[in-house]
Amino acid sequence: MSRVPDHLRITFSVDDDRGRPLASGKDLEDLKARLAGQVQRRMSRAGAAIERKGLRQWDFGELAETFTTTSGGQSVHGYPALVDRGESVDLVVLAGEREAQASTRLGVRRLLLLNTTAPWKRVLARLSNAQKLALGNNPHGSVPALLDDCLACAVDAIVAERVPGSVRDADAFAEVLTAVRTHVATRVLTVVDEVEPVLSLAREVEQGIASLGSPAVAALAADLRAQLGSLVYPGFVADTGLDRLPSLRRYLRGMLQRVAKAPGALARDAQSQEVVDRVEEAYADLLDSLAPVDRRSQPVLDAAWMIEELRVSLFANSLGTAYPVSEKRVRKALAALAP
Repeated sequence: MSRVPDHLRITFSVDDDRGRPLASGKDLEDLKARLAGQVQRRMSRAGAAIERKGLRQWDFGELAETFTTTSGGQSVHGYPALVDRGESVDLVVLAGEREAQASTRLGVRRLLLLNTTAPWKRVLARLSNAQKLALGNNPHGSVPALLDDCLACAVDAIVAERVPGSVRDADAFAEVLTAVRTHVATRVLTVVDEVEPVLSLAREVEQGIASLGSPAVAALAADLRAQLGSLVYPGFVADTGLDRLPSLRRYLRGMLQRVAKAPGALARDAQSQEVVDRVEEAYADLLDSLAPVDRRSQPVLDAAWMIEELRVSLFANSLGTAYPVSEKRVRKALAALAP
């Protein structure tokens, strides 16, 4: 893609309510990022009437889709959201709709967890010694941290089943809370059953990468190491989601097949790696073109999973893919997401 000369690019300028310049630049997304803090502070001042801190119950009525008020003689539009603070949740007004949606999903999860007794006694009683041993090999640093991740994943799955959109009022929250309290122990065990083979396969992949000691396969090993780190990391269970965990196992099996084939198929592996490098570079360019909040939107995350499917098709085609995939299809999906 050719770069537009600086002297031909538009200069953007942002002024405050009194017409005084706040910032200017030729990169609109960079300008947005630089002003994000000021925009949010202004939004918080405008939304002070409805914002609340330290919430541990849904006792604030309905969470409106939008919020509009007047500040400095101008209309200010924002999006009410729940923000996870760990031990509580804050109700704030955010400047971006996607940011508010993503934040609220996590905020609702936190409220549900705060009002649910973790089912660890039942879960641990059902785990075999082999499972407990397998769960100990995790990137989280401890089994309790891993189980907390599994619990978050289980809650997300129950919420998704009960509420197609987002939880936005007390009645919907009460319904979901009842479902979580009723089903969370069983659902956590379902998640653990999916996670155990993932961790076992991840361990096999680590060992496989360690076996690639020849300088001739150094680049291949580095790519596999980076791929593994992007798939299995602290928090990967909830980030991946219950529905996608089976696919995660397939991606890891694909990595094992690649390790097994590597010594005798370096030329072909290198050709496939070039394809992956091209789409990953295009994906990185897409991320650079997006505002920070949009980089974690579901369509952008889905594009990253599409690249994992492409890897399977290139390095372990016998495992099959979830849908037809090619470099051309990935590029088309990325182009559709570009601003």
